[in-house]
Amino acid sequence: MKLNKLIFAILFSLSTFFVFAQETEVSVTDSPAVEAPKEKKTRGLDGKIYAQPASFKDVIHSTDFVASMGPGLYFNTSSTTVSAPSPIVYPISFGLIWPNYTFLAFEPTVTFFSMYHLYYDGMALPAEIENRTTQTLSFMVNFPIVFSLYYGQNRLQLNAGVALFARIGLKANGVNNSDSGYSGTVADDVSAINKWFWKNARYVYISGSASWLFGLTGNLKAGPTASIFLPVGTVFSGENVQGMIVNIGMKISL
Repeated sequence: MKLNKLIFAILFSLSTFFVFAQETEVSVTDSPAVEAPKEKKTRGLDGKIYAQPASFKDVIHSTDFVASMGPGLYFNTSSTTVSAPSPIVYPISFGLIWPNYTFLAFEPTVTFFSMYHLYYDGMALPAEIENRTTQTLSFMVNFPIVFSLYYGQNRLQLNAGVALFARIGLKANGVNNSDSGYSGTVADDVSAINKWFWKNARYVYISGSASWLFGLTGNLKAGPTASIFLPVGTVFSGENVQGMIVNIGMKISL
């Protein structure tokens, strides 16, 4: 119950902060290449004038599509004699950033990757292919606030937010439901793995990232990015940082 209240407080604080920030936007340098909608305007804390979208069309014009991909490390803090060493995963992310011309913005994204799991001693642990029980489809839905610092046509973006990690464990190919498992049969283990994912708020993560985007042609920007997803539920459950994800890659914005 305390953890659920903490999660609600974090989400509420982020949403309140973002709404307030949009009313008192701050720019750190001259305006970037992307022009703001020229409708309703407001004055920021720095004394500069910012345009506010007056229609849905203006909202679309002030929104960028973002995508990133690159290898990541999924941390396994349990014994590697019964599970796999921390596996390398290959996430791909898609999302939007709005507004695309301000110091503060909102950048919801969805990240997907797949990996194997097994069930042992009450935990769902990463598995090597020969010991797999499930093929786990993993979706990280991230809700970060973005801080953008502009340097000519380039920009540094720092993100911080809350993410929800949705995992679906499917019986892996080549494994039969009737095969023996830790909790009885493979079918029993698959059920236990999926229950473990959703117990004790193990699906709640704190996210952070940093990106350097080079202004290329027109609205196209691209550059290196690095991110971290820290599991809140497993830390509160006494399971250390089991399931923490760190990845580096390339990000594009257009």
